Amino acid sequence: WYDDGQLIGRRLGGPVELVQAGPVRSASVGVNGRPTKVELRAYEVVRGGTRYLATVVRSGGAATCTDTAIVGPADSVPAKPVALVARCIPRGSTGGVLAAVGTRGVRSVLVTLAPATPAAPGRPGVPSRPAQPARTVSVTGASGSGLVALTAVSQLPTNPASAVARDVGNHQLDRVSLPAYKAPRP
Repeated sequence: WYDDGQLIGRRLGGPVELVQAGPVRSASVGVNGRPTKVELRAYEVVRGGTRYLATVVRSGGAATCTDTAIVGPADSVPAKPVALVARCIPRGSTGGVLAAVGTRGVRSVLVTLAPATPAAPGRPGVPSRPAQPARTVSVTGASGSGLVALTAVSQLPTNPASAVARDVGNHQLDRVSLPAYKAPRP
């Protein structure tokens, strides 16, 4: 966890206080043609009077992706539930993982993944290619009063995506936008 604290501190621009949020979650993805263990560690972090959620994803033991989301002031309970949803595609893999961490009440996150290739009109002698439908991936799991979850996804698209955090009764708690994925950021 000490190394994770350094990674998160670098992401947030200085020293942090952190506590692990829930158990380590793991999944397997193919990296360079071999199954590789991917692990998620989730944290509640305080930096400069602000509370964050943070994730560190490790692929084959090496830090691969680090993400953070603001929860609010460190000295207060968040007014509404907050979810951090992150995707991580290890180098050498087309598949990856969706990681989700949520504050109290969050039990699942539904991520809508649009296809990487849109429809293409036909040309003379070449038929048109229909658009592939978007797919929804559910990231679920429970840890105490919040959520810590990891789901492997084959052919994980890198274009922008949207997600909805839900409670145990399937009510919407938070909406999250995932930007276009660039590359792993340890």
